[in-house]
Amino acid sequence: SLLVISDDTYALAMIFLLCLMNPFDFLLSYLSGFSLAGKRFGLFNRINLFPKLIQLSIILVLLGFFRLNVTAVLAALFCSKILTLVLTFRSTGLPWPDLRFRQIPSGLVFLLLKYGIMYALAFFVTRLNYRVDILILKRLTEISEVGYYSLGVNMAETIWQLPTAVGLVLMTHS
Repeated sequence: SLLVISDDTYALAMIFLLCLMNPFDFLLSYLSGFSLAGKRFGLFNRINLFPKLIQLSIILVLLGFFRLNVTAVLAALFCSKILTLVLTFRSTGLPWPDLRFRQIPSGLVFLLLKYGIMYALAFFVTRLNYRVDILILKRLTEISEVGYYSLGVNMAETIWQLPTAVGLVLMTHS
């Protein structure tokens, strides 16, 4: 979305890493649904909170202490997605996906694409809606201030998840 609206140039590695993160976000969202459907609310909260904590710690360490560039931080965030996915599979007890190539029925592929594209479009529009403020601020102020704002918003969103998680547990047990 930033590439279409903005006239800035971004490194190809940054764009590639950002595109690689989306399937992991989709899969983590899907796996968190399993834990929610099974009334495993503690696991649901860990699946949603754990990636944020890993990302925050990676950002603080790599940018704060080592002064690495944004591409290195994105690579580390991509690794955190993989780590979170592995831990999520282990904690949910779901079987690991079989990565061997087999003949897949075409009807199943069409059905999965039909529902997957709808979910992906809804997810994209939702994410764009949540981040339109960053696009506006980018035009009005310096990029470093937009970065500080973005980090602050991400931390605030993470803190806002705590009362939601407690409310979810209280509402389902009452």
